[in-house]
Amino acid sequence: MALAAFLILEWLAHASATWIERCSDRLFSWAGWEPAAGLAAATVELLLPVAVFLAAVVGLAWYLRRQEPASGDEPSAAAVYPHRGLIASLSLFQTPGARDSELCSRLREEIAAAAIPAAGSGPNHRDHLLRLLYQTTWGPLAGAVELHSGRLRHVWLLCTKQVAADYPLVESWIGVLTDRRAKLEPIPLQDNNSVRETRLKVHSIYETQVRLAGLRENQVIADMTSGTAAMTAGIILATLDENRHVQYLSQGPKSLIENGEPRRDLVSAYQYVATSPNDVARAFVSFLESKTRTEKDD
Repeated sequence: MALAAFLILEWLAHASATWIERCSDRLFSWAGWEPAAGLAAATVELLLPVAVFLAAVVGLAWYLRRQEPASGDEPSAAAVYPHRGLIASLSLFQTPGARDSELCSRLREEIAAAAIPAAGSGPNHRDHLLRLLYQTTWGPLAGAVELHSGRLRHVWLLCTKQVAADYPLVESWIGVLTDRRAKLEPIPLQDNNSVRETRLKVHSIYETQVRLAGLRENQVIADMTSGTAAMTAGIILATLDENRHVQYLSQGPKSLIENGEPRRDLVSAYQYVATSPNDVARAFVSFLESKTRTEKDD
């Protein structure tokens, strides 16, 4: 585009040589200069296309900048905006605060029944599924998927061998929440207590899978809420780059349900983690403290 503008304007400069000569002679005369015959015209004729070429480059850069989606590409201190990609951890299925194995089994069965395509659709069915998920340790993951569901197209899920058997069920209910528009990819972990392994796996997602998906790093957000403390630390260490966004559920899993219904305002429940090392460290400590308080309450 810039090259085309340069060639066109070069032709116009040659085609209007007489006009350029008159204008340039007046310009040099006004400045009090008396150049050799034709020098003024030659100078302006040469510089005009160069100036327009630079203007075309600036205009092209401005145009391309305007084409980039604004929503979800830059972190905000006030709110987490929907992203196209999500990196998260799959927790072991449990019912926090409940020691009743029958309740745990019943919730799993009801989630499985609600997650099949033939179970139904629409807001009421979605609320029913979220209400079930929010009662379990899958709640923070479900909340993260729901928060980004409007734009979400790719989900990379860190899975240990302890939760591998649950992956098909998780794939089903994530499909319901994203209207089958998001592609889910499991990322196997051998040791859920290895910070290094988690860091390397998450870094690899950004370096390989995110690029293959046609996304930029700042279109993907990593959720550090679920999983072990080591997995959370690994996610944080892999996302220290300023283009890698991180979020966590700042108000605890119980905040996902209000008056027995799924929380509507999920934006205020999740919080960005700033990219400076000091802010990351503070957010990590704050997250661990809130997680400890939640476990004590349960």
